[in-house]
Amino acid sequence: MRISVICASTVLAVAALSGTASASGSVTGPPLHGGPNTVRFCAEGNYRAEFQLPQQGTTVEVPQGSCSGIIHLGSSTTYAKVYGFWNTHPDQKFWVDQAQGLRDSDTVDVEAAGVTTQPVLLVGHPMQ
Repeated sequence: MRISVICASTVLAVAALSGTASASGSVTGPPLHGGPNTVRFCAEGNYRAEFQLPQQGTTVEVPQGSCSGIIHLGSSTTYAKVYGFWNTHPDQKFWVDQAQGLRDSDTVDVEAAGVTTQPVLLVGHPMQ
């Protein structure tokens, strides 16, 4: 399994990506594998998250503690911009980070984790 850890703050985190559990609690979601050039977005932090795929004009909002369905990437889609929503001001967003290298031979998980004041972005392949 390949895991990349991308931090939007000074806090570093290393975690194995799983579709069923995380340090912040249980994460529910659809099947883990969709094939080549697919992505699944998860909001594992203490906030809901928004994932933007600007190259294909797609935005996916994911409630806290859950995952999106499998999303098929357009032929030119290679990254996602990730935002979180403040719990105290749910109509306002904050920057988490940008996920790179989404095109791969299997589904890539992009997970917004951490807390609103120290968000973390995890990118990798879901566990079998």
